Amino acid sequence: MMVACLDVAESAKDADILLINLPHQLVTDTCSKIQDGIPCYMLVSADIADKAATGTFCDATIGSDNYKDGQMIQELFQTDKLKVDIKLHRQGVEISASLEDIVALAAGIYDGLSDKTKAIVIRIGLNEMIQFCKYFFNGHLEVIESYCIGVLYTSCYAGRNKEVGEALVKTGKCIKTLEEEMFNGQELQGPIAAARVTEWLKATGESNDLPTFERPTLDHPTVERPRHLSDRHFE
Repeated sequence: MMVACLDVAESAKDADILLINLPHQLVTDTCSKIQDGIPCYMLVSADIADKAATGTFCDATIGSDNYKDGQMIQELFQTDKLKVDIKLHRQGVEISASLEDIVALAAGIYDGLSDKTKAIVIRIGLNEMIQFCKYFFNGHLEVIESYCIGVLYTSCYAGRNKEVGEALVKTGKCIKTLEEEMFNGQELQGPIAAARVTEWLKATGESNDLPTFERPTLDHPTVERPRHLSDRHFE
């Protein structure tokens, strides 16, 4: 029998494995209520959960620091219709999952501008994802894997961040208003991730090298500021 419990610490106290599915801005507060030192892993997919639940063929990637633990998580999720791969590069999987939301927002802006250069923007965004991982985590992204190009492609053509980026230009409304109108106030991960990444880039002096991840070019209620993103890409 399943019982709902609002107390995170109480829910977790006897658990062997914790599955946390939250917007990233809530993860720190949630995890602060349980003990430190629990190994963490990432599960990323280009597919949405209801497709996997209804038996549609899907794939997903586990980012793990060791193969044994990755196999344990794999056994929990893999089915005949859901193929789960293990990648021993947890940080790369996690970084890719966050940065692709920002690239999708930029791709939507280009759609809104009726710009036929969307494929170029996706390529530039992917290159910036690779550079970000190299700059800050001394690692690499396995570009052809599902967690990278698969998730990025899906988000840039069918994701919520893409939809809001397009509406940002076409309606002239700000992102906050669009979130309220299109998704009942649910906050998108792209703008939030862009804000965090922008702070990081400014603090490290790398913002000029990664223009796609600069929040001021994304979060503005007018068309002129999104056009600045185009200027930055093709300087």
